[in-house]
Amino acid sequence: MKWSKMASVFWDSLARERVDYPSAMTIPSDVRAVFSRWRRGEPLLDGPYIQQFETELCRYHAARQAITFGAGRMALYAILKALKCQPGDEVILPGYTCIVTANAIRFAGLKPVYVDVSAEDFNLVPDLVEKAITSRTCAVVAQHTFGIPCDLDALSDICCRHGLSLIEDGAHAIGARWKGQLVGTLGRVAFFSTQLTKMISTERGGYVITNDVELGARVRAIQAAAAFRDVHQERASLLRWLCTTVFCSSPSWSGKYALFRLIATRLRLPVISAILEYDRQEYTNAIAGIQTPPYPCRLPNLLAYAGMCQLLRLDEEVARRQRVAHWLEQRLPAQGAAVAKYDSARSTPSWVRFPLLVDDRQAWAQSLRRAGLAPGYWLNDPIHPAGSNWEKAQYSRGSCLVAEEIASRVLNLPIDRRVTLMHLNKWLEAIS
Repeated sequence: MKWSKMASVFWDSLARERVDYPSAMTIPSDVRAVFSRWRRGEPLLDGPYIQQFETELCRYHAARQAITFGAGRMALYAILKALKCQPGDEVILPGYTCIVTANAIRFAGLKPVYVDVSAEDFNLVPDLVEKAITSRTCAVVAQHTFGIPCDLDALSDICCRHGLSLIEDGAHAIGARWKGQLVGTLGRVAFFSTQLTKMISTERGGYVITNDVELGARVRAIQAAAAFRDVHQERASLLRWLCTTVFCSSPSWSGKYALFRLIATRLRLPVISAILEYDRQEYTNAIAGIQTPPYPCRLPNLLAYAGMCQLLRLDEEVARRQRVAHWLEQRLPAQGAAVAKYDSARSTPSWVRFPLLVDDRQAWAQSLRRAGLAPGYWLNDPIHPAGSNWEKAQYSRGSCLVAEEIASRVLNLPIDRRVTLMHLNKWLEAIS
């Protein structure tokens, strides 16, 4: 009976559709374009597509400079080093963020200072930011959580009056707008992430945007001095990007891929595990607050090309997510879920994923699974993910009570091009 039940679960998993978070923007033609360039011998690491991608990012953001790195966190680190803050200086950031952001601040020799967020839009509260400023404050990191722009008018005014650098954290927010202008050029400098589950996927990666020519030159010098990751790691990174794009671009294949990953990692199949888990130690170190060299490192050539392919479709994708988000905002409150409230006259989110606050997270997560939508748990801790080293991050329990409450109730769902009204209606029926 036990084996019969296991077999039933196995076949059910194979048959079930699943919309997950990786590779939301990638399509099979991206795989063909990248793989064909790799097969004909174009360089994996250093090559012309890095500069081409940076040129396209400048054009997209209407910015003077774009500088790529091997991760968004490394882009932040480069910014902080380029700002020439003094050792021990303070950087204000939301107490509802990721451990890697706090790590980047610490690795730069600076002190993270956490400020609570709004229960409505999950972003920094400007009045609390101003109260947290001391003589040692050198910068404010303004995170656009879930792609919802924070109050850049108020934060810019505070930073201007106190002589501080405003750093936009656009890791979730490529394509979001504040008062009609793309986020990223409203502060002195910004960084973005192109990690596997972000708006654009280069497997791992990120970039800096700035109109400050002198600051950009210093960031560029840091990039030039940085190494690429080991070629074997970057080959595994490229292979995982190719595999994920092939399987996760289709909901009918994504569930099978998730099951395949589970089996392969449990059985420790050597070659496959090496591809699927090449960065596991780096992830473990990040949660523990430990730096993994090379840090910072560079974005490789072929994955820069992958990012360039997706950038061409970004505006269309963001517009679609906005339509789906509006549809959900009108329906979810009646089902007992709280959705973000933001100033729609000034803020146009890009929605890296759609967040909601619920009282019974497990029941809501199960209803998402039944509808073929993967439940997401960003940001399930004030220093995400749960289990991160608070001591290393220098976060104290109770210092950001609103953030801690949000983290205990938050759930999110994908709303990218793979999500259909059939998925959403099936979900709403399941929770009614």
